[in-house]
Amino acid sequence: MDEKIRKYLQWLDSKCAEAERAKELCLDFSYDDGRGDAYGRAKGEFIHIFDVKDGE
Repeated sequence: MDEKIRKYLQWLDSKCAEAERAKELCLDFSYDDGRGDAYGRAKGEFIHIFDVKDGE
């Protein structure tokens, strides 16, 4: 389980770094759209890494 947690935290860290770079470049995007998309990707990656099945 520790390896899965490490892998997920690394993935989250990389996404935060991407967001910081985008902010510094002043990329224009809708905040709500970006937030919803980020949540969906984080949830999907969590399900993938931890092999979560429906109903668990």
